[in-house]
Amino acid sequence: MSGATRSRVRRALGVGLSVLAVGLGLLVAGWILPVPTAVPGYTGLPNACESVSPESLRKAFEPRRAEIHEQHHGVDGQRHSSKCQWRTEGPVHSARKTRLHVELALEFNREARPDTAYVDQYLDYLALEPGAAEVPGLDARAVLIRSPRDVQLVAARANMTIEVRYSATKPTADLEPIARRITEELLTTAGHPG
Repeated sequence: MSGATRSRVRRALGVGLSVLAVGLGLLVAGWILPVPTAVPGYTGLPNACESVSPESLRKAFEPRRAEIHEQHHGVDGQRHSSKCQWRTEGPVHSARKTRLHVELALEFNREARPDTAYVDQYLDYLALEPGAAEVPGLDARAVLIRSPRDVQLVAARANMTIEVRYSATKPTADLEPIARRITEELLTTAGHPG
């Protein structure tokens, strides 16, 4: 065997052994490492306008009647959402104008899998807002944010967020129970992820 042939054989053996070692390493890693499991998440949303009960709307706007002012249902990138906004003019809970905004949203990553990490980060961010407090007792993680003009309650379960913003010129203590009631209705309507 000539020197050139020996050199080629050694090189081929070196490459072959390297490929074999990498293959065995991947095989062993497959046995040792846990198999990634799919994160349970929502794939569809209920319609926000149809999911708030007439009784909750009555309580939110009495003695007046609210009208749907704006609605949107659709997909924007990896985000699916359903939004509805009700408004009324005139005195409601000693305020001149009142508005109720409800949004349900699903977050997906680039592989179209439920993005629960983004939802958790979003609630972590909201919890840092001035006037924010964690809300116990809901069947989801939730943050309540009070401001001079509104009450915002954001709840999250898996890859879904529910945002209820109840605005008035001067929020009263009456706003929080109504926002909570609507959030509970929406969580019940959405059910648990499958």
